[in-house]
Amino acid sequence: MDESTVTEKGQVTIPVRMRKMLGMRKGEKVIFEADGDKVIVRRAEADPVGDMVGLGVGIFEKSVEYQRRLRAEWGS
Repeated sequence: MDESTVTEKGQVTIPVRMRKMLGMRKGEKVIFEADGDKVIVRRAEADPVGDMVGLGVGIFEKSVEYQRRLRAEWGS
């Protein structure tokens, strides 16, 4: 089990061993999900178009929520 400390700004560092296990690279986005008293951190799905044009950022909902809503509307 790896451990990290929450900073004053609420930030945590994903331990190197975990990043390597998941193949995570600098600049990748993660998603936080609550599950009772646990927090699940996972890689966000790549969205090259959304990253290029900034879909949902500051315009609609938060980017991930906006993407989920669009996918649900499009039926994918």
